[in-house]
Amino acid sequence: MDTQQDLDFKKYLAIIFERRRLFAAVLIVVTSLVVAAGYVLPKSYEAKSTVLIERSRMSEFIKNVAVATPIEERIKAVEVVMKSRPLILLVINDLKLAPANATESQVEALVQRLQRLTVVNLDAARSRSEVDLFTVSFKSGDPALARDYVNAIVKRYIEEILSANRNDSSGANRFLLGQIELFRTKITAIEADIARLSRERQYVAQERMSGLQKKLDNLRLQYTDSHPDVQKALAEMEAMRKQTAGGEHAERQGAQQKISALERERNTYQKIYEDLVAAMGRSEVTTHIESQDKGAAFKILEPALLPQKPVSPDRVKMILIALVAGVAAGAGLVILLDRMDRSVRSLETARSFGLPVLAVIPHVPLAAEIAKVRRIDLALYATTGLYLLGVVGLLSFELFGRRMP
Repeated sequence: MDTQQDLDFKKYLAIIFERRRLFAAVLIVVTSLVVAAGYVLPKSYEAKSTVLIERSRMSEFIKNVAVATPIEERIKAVEVVMKSRPLILLVINDLKLAPANATESQVEALVQRLQRLTVVNLDAARSRSEVDLFTVSFKSGDPALARDYVNAIVKRYIEEILSANRNDSSGANRFLLGQIELFRTKITAIEADIARLSRERQYVAQERMSGLQKKLDNLRLQYTDSHPDVQKALAEMEAMRKQTAGGEHAERQGAQQKISALERERNTYQKIYEDLVAAMGRSEVTTHIESQDKGAAFKILEPALLPQKPVSPDRVKMILIALVAGVAAGAGLVILLDRMDRSVRSLETARSFGLPVLAVIPHVPLAAEIAKVRRIDLALYATTGLYLLGVVGLLSFELFGRRMP
């Protein structure tokens, strides 16, 4: 198998050598076109900024008191917020990227293009438990625009996210205040009902006895105790006492059940009320922390700088591709033409037709012809060698020359 592969490889080398002029021409043309494309294509510059989100030491000290917004949720929302249409429009307005007379469709197309070119990545390699980093990058043919856009969108993002956090905390405070007032009103109403039931339970029996006593006193002013009306009043009072003694227990139980139910409801509301008051205290601490920007810190660790070298086209990569493409194109074309060539160029090919071979007439080149071929080959080798040397020199310049100050 290895011997067969070696024979095939040598065969292809022989074919390329036989058509070396065509191979060299294709190599030079294809390589030149690809290299030229690397210098003709529009340049694209990339600006990049690194933003750090860290928990401050104060957050660790008060983590049981304050309800700080989780850093992890902010990181997940970074790309969504960063590419949101309102934020992009603010940056467009800041940098005056849209003409004054731009139509709505033109502005919308600009927003979509900026959203597509804005890249946000979480720097997981350098992130730690207390620190998260993400990078924002943007590519443009104008290096100054790329730098200004990245710095503007990062600045706007930090302003918007901190403002949103403060607004959220203020809205939470207003909601908690409303709920506290609602449950305070409910507790007050229930306590009033409990007091009323307690008074009514004693008042009804006392009111009845007081009426009968008043009636008896009026009768005694007119009659003696032996008078039938007085005796009747005394009997009614005695019956009232017995009725009160017998029914007071059941009535007291019924009233007590109502009072107990109200007290349970009041205790439940009281617990909710106390929790709301505690949450209100924590929320106020959180609002104060976020207003001072001490709960979580957004820092621009590496602001975008003016890019000095375009990221695309990558000329080093283009030159390497050009060399590979030139060799592949030249070899491919030479081998393809050989496959398409049906002329008889060997004794084995002639015998394969099944006809007798009478004689082989060799080609005997003249000395002048050999000298001419040698001159042409020498010029070909020199030209191709100098060309490849120039390409290698250009590659070295792109690799090392542009990096020198």
